[in-house]
Amino acid sequence: MRNLSVFFYRSLLYFISNSFLPENQLWRSKNEISDMNYESKVTLGYIELPLNLLYKPEMQKLRFFVGLGPSIAYALSGKEKEKDNGVNTTYTYKFGNNPDEHDLKALDFGANFLTVLKLRVGSW
Repeated sequence: MRNLSVFFYRSLLYFISNSFLPENQLWRSKNEISDMNYESKVTLGYIELPLNLLYKPEMQKLRFFVGLGPSIAYALSGKEKEKDNGVNTTYTYKFGNNPDEHDLKALDFGANFLTVLKLRVGSW
């Protein structure tokens, strides 16, 4: 007979998200192609609280579980570095709910899915 386990898992994470647009990227606008000498790197720092419901079936040689749930994140920092035709610029993002004063909203809601597979190795 198999044992079936369902449990709730939460954690508090800090992560940094990066996006990068390399130099000399081709751009298309209204059927026109042009070369731009532009480079941009955006870095955002978040604290995240994922709330997952996990399912873990009991198996002989395989340890496996899957999970899903909502996620709440709050932005703590944000910076963009860009190079446009040899001119370097750094910009610090402001977070909040007023579009006249802030660049991005600080609070973010999402969903996540995870799966883990553990294999027996050695003596455990």
